[in-house]
Amino acid sequence: MNRMAISTKLKVMACTLALAVSSGYSGAMAAWYDNENTFLDRGKQSYNSGAFDQAISQLSECLKLNPNRADAYYWRAMAYQGIKQQDKALKDLDEAIRLAPDSATCYLNRGLIYSNQGKLEAAVEQFEEALRYDGNLNEAEINKKFCLKEIEKQRIAKENPQPTQPSTPVKSSVLAVTASNTAAAHAGAPRTAGSTTAAATALGNDPKWLKLEKELEVKAQKERAEAERLALARAKAEAENARLALKAKEVEERAEREKARHDEAEARRIAMAAKVKGKPGTATETRGAAETGGEETAGAALDITNRPVRDKWALIIGISNFQDKNLNLKYPAKDARDFHDFLIKEANFAPDHVKLLVDEKATRANILSELGDKWLPRVANPDDLVLIYISSHGSASDMDIGGVNYLLAHDSQVDSLYASGLPMQDLTRIIKGRVHSDRVVLVLDACHSGAAEAAGSKGLYRKGNLDAEAVAQGTGQLVISSSQPSQVSWESKNYQNSVFTRCLIESLRKNGSSTTLGDAFQNLKDRVQEEVLRERGVMQTPVLKTRWKGNDLRLSTPAVSPRPGLTDTP
Repeated sequence: MNRMAISTKLKVMACTLALAVSSGYSGAMAAWYDNENTFLDRGKQSYNSGAFDQAISQLSECLKLNPNRADAYYWRAMAYQGIKQQDKALKDLDEAIRLAPDSATCYLNRGLIYSNQGKLEAAVEQFEEALRYDGNLNEAEINKKFCLKEIEKQRIAKENPQPTQPSTPVKSSVLAVTASNTAAAHAGAPRTAGSTTAAATALGNDPKWLKLEKELEVKAQKERAEAERLALARAKAEAENARLALKAKEVEERAEREKARHDEAEARRIAMAAKVKGKPGTATETRGAAETGGEETAGAALDITNRPVRDKWALIIGISNFQDKNLNLKYPAKDARDFHDFLIKEANFAPDHVKLLVDEKATRANILSELGDKWLPRVANPDDLVLIYISSHGSASDMDIGGVNYLLAHDSQVDSLYASGLPMQDLTRIIKGRVHSDRVVLVLDACHSGAAEAAGSKGLYRKGNLDAEAVAQGTGQLVISSSQPSQVSWESKNYQNSVFTRCLIESLRKNGSSTTLGDAFQNLKDRVQEEVLRERGVMQTPVLKTRWKGNDLRLSTPAVSPRPGLTDTP
């Protein structure tokens, strides 16, 4: 049975970039993403969909940009195997091993090719190399044993040639003698003289022996199939880990650049404000004073020690259906509704204190209006608690010429983010400058690059979250993000929510109104990590960043001085 025939049937999740390009996204968007990493992602997507020639072309483009990508050589070798070009596959595996000599999966797959070619001794050597670098690689051990069995069977067949058509039937007494001689031969004991040909003839025609041979072959086929599945899963995990490590480095560097730009812009703004007010101080002397009356320096924490929550307000945003149907997601709108219902029914938020914007209601204009004009600035006072929850697409800063992160509204267009998106920097500026409360909790279940539904699965994944640290620095408030910037935020396979939002709600209700935000987050973090690792085999780690100091907040605690909400916004 051909091992590669099984491997090519396995499906993996496609990234939104590949989905966007195949669906006719603009050339400008494709150009933003034409780098070695996206060529690699496209190649893997094409390979897993069975488009081997296309995968080879895309992976070759990746290698033109960076000829030292061991993972690109590995995946191109897999694609060459899919079109039966084993020599080219071996050549790429040789190159991958040269660049990454400790890659056990490369040795494993080279051994599988040799085994399929009948080069059993060479295959055994490759499996042993794989085990040298990874002693727990079960598929290498299984295939090594299989090859050794085949080598032994060939040796016995060579030593015991069978007549093609025996002239006389073998008697049962001869069968007993020859079978014992064959068993002795396997044990290394001397054979009875003249028994070799008779033994082979008897075993070759005995129905019991034929049945045993068939059972052994079926078992071996199952073991080989399982070994191939494990090998492919391990290879995918290694490639994904390498990609995430590279992405994490890029995100870190980008965050540093964004912070530098933000600090410079903030310094200019404050200096200009001081100049308008007639204050001669420098930007360094006045930084941080605009929002705090001059009492707070840059980087200082907000003191909320023992100050009761006078009233509570929440703006909940979730977008599953976009004007651009290619952007549609699965569960963000339901996540938002579920969180809205939890706040009203269990967390002591008054119904007229919680604003819900989902799908077509969550346009760019409506979001900015409720956040910075018609609602929150008119209702939230100092010592109130403001909760903002957003679940939607998010864009990476490298999608924009100015290096800005965007959240996508219902009417946003990916090829015109500046005009139609919600710049993260503007949102943090609005929160800081127009929402009068100094207790703002910002919950982000947003993502870069959109989402792609995996064939045969219930959910979708979100790739590359926003940086909670950068947002917390920008707002001076408390930020909870669904994953680290370099990780994927996953939807559940077992229920119609994101894992993050379901675990957030359940963690907040764990001890009722006495649940602190710190305790809820720790429970949330543990549950998300455990559930995603169990379902997906990868890590998703929620992040909490805060500039607060003082007593831990209880989100569900009743307000001490509630006020009526706005009945009719102007």
